[in-house]
Amino acid sequence: MQAGRRHAFNSTGRDLSQTTSRRRSSAAPEAPESPDGRRQARRSRPRRSVEGFWWRALAVLLAGAEVFLLGWALRGDATTVRLVTVTGLAHLSRDQVIQAAGLTRRTSVLVVDGDSIRRGLERLPWVRTASVQPLLPDRVAISIAEWAPVAVYRNGPAGTPVYLNDQGRALAEVSAPGSLPLVQGGGRSEPKVGSRPLDAQLLAALIRVQAAFPAVYGQTVSFFQLDCVGSLSLVTSKGVTIYFGRVLTQEEFASLSAKLSALKSIAASDPEVANPARVEYINLEDVQQPAVKFKGDKPSPAASPRPSPGAVVPSPALPVAPCR
Repeated sequence: MQAGRRHAFNSTGRDLSQTTSRRRSSAAPEAPESPDGRRQARRSRPRRSVEGFWWRALAVLLAGAEVFLLGWALRGDATTVRLVTVTGLAHLSRDQVIQAAGLTRRTSVLVVDGDSIRRGLERLPWVRTASVQPLLPDRVAISIAEWAPVAVYRNGPAGTPVYLNDQGRALAEVSAPGSLPLVQGGGRSEPKVGSRPLDAQLLAALIRVQAAFPAVYGQTVSFFQLDCVGSLSLVTSKGVTIYFGRVLTQEEFASLSAKLSALKSIAASDPEVANPARVEYINLEDVQQPAVKFKGDKPSPAASPRPSPGAVVPSPALPVAPCR
């Protein structure tokens, strides 16, 4: 005799074993019915794995096509750089810019790195800012903003003059200064293009002095002179030398305005001070006690210039030689 099945009842008398059996049977998926009403066994579906295989094969095929098209575009003539437009040039030539950009007839516009080329162009002494834009299918547009020369610097009277930008950096050699301020230094070597032979703040102060000088003294500036210890002098177009003393700090740069005011005062109080036929030099090193040396007068201790110890005193006839 078969043993009876145990049943578990809850407090209401409900058979819990039957309830659990019914839940399991309802959760299991039912097999589909055949046309005659009979249920069939559930079959596995290999169709999904086949579809996944074809999708992966299609993705590989598309990736290979992209690689092939990219290689064809890079090696073909369709995207080769044929036209380079360069704007904003005043001192540089178009060929210099294209050479610095590294663009050739074999360069594809697809591999032109505008930011990298821009950084390379901005290392050129004349280039202040640059922008590079590749344009499909075969163009590159380059825009250049150049530095403007604001002064000319030469090392000693026989030195090679170079243009300076407003940062005091040498841009290029120049044959003649023209109307730009000319600063003659006393350095030990010729300034190289891209170097900074003059402080930017001092250069700005000298430019202001040159612009204001005709109204202050009635003559124009021929050139400024800086010796090897930082003493500044000015030679006018009529041969009068003005001594300003050392200009090595910002305070000394700023003191040039006060010294110009002192020069204007003594020139207004005595017309002979502004007479180039009478005046040899004016010493403004001590702004409270400016001294004037007239031609033919014997120098006195109160009127003689007091350059800094070790400084070489410039004169229109014998400019200062470079420091050794």
